[in-house]
Amino acid sequence: MSEAGIFGLPAFVYHHLPKTAGSTFRTVMESYWEPEAVCRFEVEDEFAGRDESWRAARFFAGHFSYGFVRDFPLDVQRVVFLRNPVERVVSQYYNFHDASRRPQHWDDRTREHPEMRLLLDAVRTMSLSDFIGSREPFIQNVVRNYQTRYLTDHSTDPARMLPQDCVLEDSPHMLEEAKGNLLHSFDFFGVQELFGMSMNLFCAQYGLPPLGTFGAMTRNINPRKHGLGRYELSEAVLERLHALNSLDMELWRFAQNVLLERVEQSVRSLTASRSREKTVAPDVPCCSWPVVFPVETLKRFRGLYWLEEDGLGRKFRWTGYETPAVLELEFPVNGNDALMIALDILSDAPPEKFTAPSLAFDSLECRLLRADRVGPMQYSVKYSVTVADYHWPRRIHLLKVNEHLFTEPYKAAGRLLGSCVHRVAVDRVV
Repeated sequence: MSEAGIFGLPAFVYHHLPKTAGSTFRTVMESYWEPEAVCRFEVEDEFAGRDESWRAARFFAGHFSYGFVRDFPLDVQRVVFLRNPVERVVSQYYNFHDASRRPQHWDDRTREHPEMRLLLDAVRTMSLSDFIGSREPFIQNVVRNYQTRYLTDHSTDPARMLPQDCVLEDSPHMLEEAKGNLLHSFDFFGVQELFGMSMNLFCAQYGLPPLGTFGAMTRNINPRKHGLGRYELSEAVLERLHALNSLDMELWRFAQNVLLERVEQSVRSLTASRSREKTVAPDVPCCSWPVVFPVETLKRFRGLYWLEEDGLGRKFRWTGYETPAVLELEFPVNGNDALMIALDILSDAPPEKFTAPSLAFDSLECRLLRADRVGPMQYSVKYSVTVADYHWPRRIHLLKVNEHLFTEPYKAAGRLLGSCVHRVAVDRVV
C-alpha cells in the first residue's frame, strides 16, 4: 500500500475538540492507512524535541490549540467537528468524573502534568452543578465557549495550560473570528449531530465511496442518557450551560447551516453530473464473467493480515475478528446490475458449525444465499446484491468483509482472527 493509503488521500491534521465525535472520526480515518502512517503524537509538546520521523505520517490528530493546527508545518488538509455545546460540556464532565471512560494512554499523559491530575481528582468528587459553577480556571476553560475559543488565537495548548493562560474572553469579535476560521482555515468541518451526513459529504469531497450507516459507530451507551440520546438535565443546569456557551451555541448553529448548504450544493452538482452521464455514457462492457480475484493478486486492501500459504499451496489472508476487512476490486458495473459474489474461505469447521461472514458491496448489504463445501477445508460462500441505479457505471468497488465469529489463532502471534480469505469471484446475473 502506498504512503497515501488505499485511496490516494492527502495528509490530514484533525483538530479534535474534546467530546465532538472525535474517536469515531479517527477510527474511520485511521482505517485508510497502514498503522505507521498514523502519527501517535496527540498533544503539542510530543512533537517538540523529537526527530523528524513523524513528518512521514499521513494522519495527525489530537487536542491542540488553533494556532498549532493553523501553522502545522506540513502540507495537510485541516478538519474539525463541532457539537451541541450543552451536550459537549456534560459529556466532558462525565469523562472527567468517571475514570473508566478515559483511555489508558490519556491517563498516562496526565501523570506528566501534575496540575491536570489534581484537576481530575477534584472533579471526581463534584456534582455536575458544582462542575459548571467552578471558578477553577481549567474547568472554566472547558465549560465556557470552548469550541469558539479553540477556533481562534485565544486558545492555548490544552495539555500545558497554566491558570494564567485561561483568559476567557467572550465577545462578538471572538465569535466572528471563529466563524471566519471555520470557513477559511479548515478544508472540511462536520457536526456531530449530523455525523452521517458530515461523513458522506467528506467522502464526496475527497473521492471516497460512501460509508453507509453510522448507527453502530455513533451509538452512545452512557446510562445517563435517555432514549433520545441526550442527557437529562435540571432546568437550572440547562439554563446555566446555555448562558456559559452562548457563543458556542451560535457557532454550532452556524456550522449546521453551512453544512446543510454544502450538502444541498453537492446534491445539485451530483444531479447535474448524473444527467449529463445518462445522455452520453453507454453501459460499461465487461469482457468476461465471472471476474476472479485470488487474494495474492489484490493490491489495495485494509484490515487483512499478511499473505500466508497452507499445506496444499493455497494462499490466503486472515481477516480480523469483528474488524472489517475492505478489498478494492476493479471491474465494470452498470446501474441496476444484479451480481453474485462468491467468497472462498479456508476453514476446518464442519458444515454444521461453519458461519459465514457478512458482506457489503459499495456500502450495499449483500444477501447470504448459501455456503458450499468445495474442497478440503474450503467453502465457497455465495451472496447476491443488486447495484442501485445511483451507482453509475464505475470500475472501482469496495467489498467489506465482517467476521463476527472468533477463530482460534494458529501461529497468530496474538492476533484476533476471523476468516481465511482465499479468493473472491464476482458474476453478473442475467
